[in-house]
Amino acid sequence: FGILVGERSRQGRGLAKDALALVACYAFRTLNLNRLYLRVVSFNKPALQLYRSFGFVKEGVQRQHAFLRGRYYDVVLMGLLRREFEKDVRRAAAGGQAEVDSSTIATSGKHVGDHSIATTGCPA
Repeated sequence: FGILVGERSRQGRGLAKDALALVACYAFRTLNLNRLYLRVVSFNKPALQLYRSFGFVKEGVQRQHAFLRGRYYDVVLMGLLRREFEKDVRRAAAGGQAEVDSSTIATSGKHVGDHSIATTGCPA
């Protein structure tokens, strides 16, 4: 999957983090998936940091796989297992230090374009 917050004025507001949390909740809790994976171009440092902070693990690198802006870039492969996600959600619910904070997802509302999105978070 991929996340793009294309409008620069909307970047840096936590929209990608909220979207990532909602995708993970839906994938693991509703679709009953065991793993999520993604690819990100190596120069996208904010995305790499977001995915790492959420619990995604670097699983590999496709060297010089993407040709963008006139040159080749590595593509980083990352994955998140259900057990890793659930562990972080349980730790957050218990008040521990976890990167996945589903409690803020449950109470936040975002306005994207002309659509107001009320996020519901993960049911316990």
